[in-house]
Amino acid sequence: MYFKRIFCLFWIPFHVCAVLTVSSLGLLPNERYAPVLAAVASATSTLDVVMYDFSDPIMIQALIGAKQRGVTVRVMLSERVVPFPGLPDANPTTKATLEAAGIAVRYGNPAFIFTHEKTMIIDSATGFPAAFVMTLNFSPLTFQASRDFSIKVTTSAAVQEIQTGFNADWDRTTFTPTEADLVWAPNNALTKLTALIDSAQYTIDMYMELLGNPTITQAFLNAQARGVTVRMLLSPPINPDAFGQYYDFVVWSGTYNSAPVMQLEAGNIQFRFPTLPYIHAKVIVVDRGRASQRAFLGSENLYTGSLTQNRELGVLIDDASIIAQLVSVFVYDWEITRGF
Repeated sequence: MYFKRIFCLFWIPFHVCAVLTVSSLGLLPNERYAPVLAAVASATSTLDVVMYDFSDPIMIQALIGAKQRGVTVRVMLSERVVPFPGLPDANPTTKATLEAAGIAVRYGNPAFIFTHEKTMIIDSATGFPAAFVMTLNFSPLTFQASRDFSIKVTTSAAVQEIQTGFNADWDRTTFTPTEADLVWAPNNALTKLTALIDSAQYTIDMYMELLGNPTITQAFLNAQARGVTVRMLLSPPINPDAFGQYYDFVVWSGTYNSAPVMQLEAGNIQFRFPTLPYIHAKVIVVDRGRASQRAFLGSENLYTGSLTQNRELGVLIDDASIIAQLVSVFVYDWEITRGF
């Protein structure tokens, strides 16, 4: 199924100014709830959800609706959440609401600082299993204001490993991931993402909310030094004007990013800092349009805690059509954003 994605310079509501046609890639905020609601609606037997920040009433009702139509629903939330200034930690309230509807809810394994993974696993024991790996939280701000993505994974072995990871965290046990194209933190994210950056021969295009790991920073500097063109769309490292109610949301991430941005800027890496939509996506595209192209999409930020202390999940993508869609969105956001 194909969706029309509408892009423009204006804040919500979006006005028609360019059209991008993609397939299994979910795009926020343009599509709002459509990709994730369709995923929930597709569940026929089981639905397991992992979410860091879960406060959106539409998504809460969607899961309750799945439960009411006979789907076995389990939800795993992060017990620790760092709210943006002025926003409460809604996970306890969401947990209580879902439990009152008969949905099993647990907090993530306390062995991790944060359960920051964003995943839905659908009908994993059937002949048509699927997992949706996402960069987004289930919060109203996400669906209104954030650049985020989701992707559907249907490879049986990958879906089963994602299910195994869910079950291990649910039961407070450990597991050892082996799927080459899944990027798990704290297990292998630092190694795999460093290797992805090191593999770049021509270009790196990246969306990222939070930076800071020194190994990753050095990998970007090394890439730039060997002639790779590196472009980054980041959460603003300054206090932009005209954010209104989203001002504190932006300042929080900007403060965190200031030091690594200065270090990377000294290495002549190109940055742009969109104001709206807010950059919450975590996407890295290497060697766009080349035979060596590859992409990452997932929950991992590029600071040390995310890569080595959190539960996170992402995927490595070789599909040319999906990569082309990611690049098209990136190029659009890059071209409409002023540089610093």
